Amino acid sequence: MDNVDGRETYTGFEASSCILNFFNLDTAARDLPELNFSELPAFPQIKQVFGRFIEMIETLLMNCDSSQISFNAFNNPEFRKTFYSKLHFIFSEKVEPRILLLKDAIKEGGLTEKEFPEGWEDRIRYAMAWAFLIHYGEKRKGEKEYDPKTGEELDENLDYIRHILRVLFFETRRNVGLIDESTACLGIYHDIKENFDRGIIRILGVPKEGVDVLMRLFFEEIDAHTSPILSRKNIKMSDLIDIVSKKKEEGVLRTRHTLRLFLALCSCLDNPDLFIDYLRSIPVKMADRLDNEKTSRYLLENKPESFIDMMDETFYIFVPFAERLGMIAAFDSILDFCRIIDRKEWQAFFDFRKELLATHDVVSDFNRRIAAEIERRSIGQFQLGRDYVITMRPRSLRTRKSAISRGCKMRYSSASLTVPQIKAMSRGFLNYVIFTPLINDDSRRELLVGIARNVFADMFPELVSIDKYKTDRRTTLGSMFHFATDEKTERPSDAGESKFGTVAYRIFRSPRDLRKNLHGLIHLAIIDDDEEAKKRLIVLFRDAQRYVGHLASQLDFLEKNLSAESVVQYTRRRAESVVENQLHYPLSSSYEIPANVSNTMLKNLIGLVERRVLALFVKPVKIRIRIIQEREDKSIIRDFGYVDIPSGSTPAYALLHTAPQCLLYDIKKCRVRSSIQKRFSECDFAEQVLKAGNILEIYIGETAAAESRQADQIEKAAIGLDEFVLQKIRDEYLGKRKKLSY
Repeated sequence: MDNVDGRETYTGFEASSCILNFFNLDTAARDLPELNFSELPAFPQIKQVFGRFIEMIETLLMNCDSSQISFNAFNNPEFRKTFYSKLHFIFSEKVEPRILLLKDAIKEGGLTEKEFPEGWEDRIRYAMAWAFLIHYGEKRKGEKEYDPKTGEELDENLDYIRHILRVLFFETRRNVGLIDESTACLGIYHDIKENFDRGIIRILGVPKEGVDVLMRLFFEEIDAHTSPILSRKNIKMSDLIDIVSKKKEEGVLRTRHTLRLFLALCSCLDNPDLFIDYLRSIPVKMADRLDNEKTSRYLLENKPESFIDMMDETFYIFVPFAERLGMIAAFDSILDFCRIIDRKEWQAFFDFRKELLATHDVVSDFNRRIAAEIERRSIGQFQLGRDYVITMRPRSLRTRKSAISRGCKMRYSSASLTVPQIKAMSRGFLNYVIFTPLINDDSRRELLVGIARNVFADMFPELVSIDKYKTDRRTTLGSMFHFATDEKTERPSDAGESKFGTVAYRIFRSPRDLRKNLHGLIHLAIIDDDEEAKKRLIVLFRDAQRYVGHLASQLDFLEKNLSAESVVQYTRRRAESVVENQLHYPLSSSYEIPANVSNTMLKNLIGLVERRVLALFVKPVKIRIRIIQEREDKSIIRDFGYVDIPSGSTPAYALLHTAPQCLLYDIKKCRVRSSIQKRFSECDFAEQVLKAGNILEIYIGETAAAESRQADQIEKAAIGLDEFVLQKIRDEYLGKRKKLSY
């Protein structure tokens, strides 16, 4: 061992020995008997992962100068004790209880060995061991650690592994729906590639070339130990991880990552089976985004531009995408994320809900009534958890706004709700109650469904008609449920309230029926092998393919003209496979970039083109577009024919959509007429809203506009996107002409 600049350095042999000693689980179990490692169910998997990690480090040391790597921490007894204490806590207190929850979710979903092959628990433990190791030392910015005994918040950021646990075990199950083992493992690995050098690798101080070596070895390892589900189909887990991972190119916005995700999926459309398998990435992205709500305030306060970027992507992409996929439960939760105030302001509500649930077990009460009805009819044995399940899905927060007179304030509003107001919003029902039979026998299943219907009908003889629940019934999720009330809820408060109060309930006929109505097309396609669901998914992505392919080709064309090129090569490669044969009009490269355009203007234009991905789910209309370039000798007319552009488009946005580089030329005028009119009339370039069937002519000059005019024309196109096109999505999910408050 040598000392270089105050840092201990090791020879290859010494470094290997240092790592070997630190990650020797048997030695740690002997030295720290209070942790009782040998009784951990995950002990074999952790030992296997640590052994493989030692081999990876040894391989690295043979290909890298070990003096560049710091092993100081691994010789520190306190660091070692903290590492193993956290390891034991995560696996004993977090992983194992959640594996039990997964088993319950498997029953509730009617899933079988097809979705969770024998030994899945150990493969989950194996994946979690890798996730714990790679993410160790990484913190979740904006989310504080807390004392597990008192619940008191500590002055320390939360370990990142807790986010991984929530994506796998909580959000995926409750809001997005469980699919299979390989999707669960993808949830565990979803941030591994992006954050590979932020945890244990950062503590080691591994240089860039060393990180690449370790990452390659890591992916080879997990591909060799993947789920039988993927092995049978010759699919690599590393490929799925690549789809959900964001790239690290500096300055690349989330919109570019979204575009890359769609391009990756669309490139598989010619292989439908592979395409359906790759769709596992979507529920994982949804679950990840839902959990990111917990750090959104940190982003708002410390990285406001990143916050706006994330929220725009969430509202304009994730919300309509979830609805089109039929992921109604996820849609409901994501829309809450976009519209509701910060969780801290709602803490009184969460505390009050816990107080109510602690004193009254709704599921047990409902089950007692169902069990009593089964016994009364003398129809044999039916058991909760085996033959049927009763679950609760929390009622959307935003639907509670009618319970207080001033309505629900938007996210991060300055004035806080009072505790009495929050309690008022908590009265009535807290959850949607869901009954699902699990048995396959048709007659016995119908018998159970009939019993459940009778029980609910007896408990709540009249459907709710009072005004305060109209908002609830109008929501996409609320419209799927029956709203009922116990007569006792209408008594004066001093006479006491019903135990149940107002309830929204739904009786599904089977787990498949539940998936169809709550979790959508991807679950039906993968779990139930539903051919109709597969066809609808392919149609949805074929439509997206035309849009994102055209968008990618525009970015490729524009970026080639940057003198200091900043390009996401992956996007280009994917674009090549989806563009040429999918467009109904010529590529936008019909016009060259005008000479002497500054990099600043070109980058501004590229950034705006990237934001066009936010309009992916705006309903298109067909507009015929002609661009006339006026020259000294003669005018050149390029007729793009009838082009699908988002409804709400202005001439400025139509030009951005069709040939964005023309915004760098001098825009002379624009004219429009309907298909039945004979004469054109001049229209406002920035504010005229085009209608289906319009014929638009835009006149541009022969040379580049002055830079100030270029900036003005790009700004008008941006206004067309933000205030006209994207308003269509706001109208749909917020109400006419409303704006987002974030």
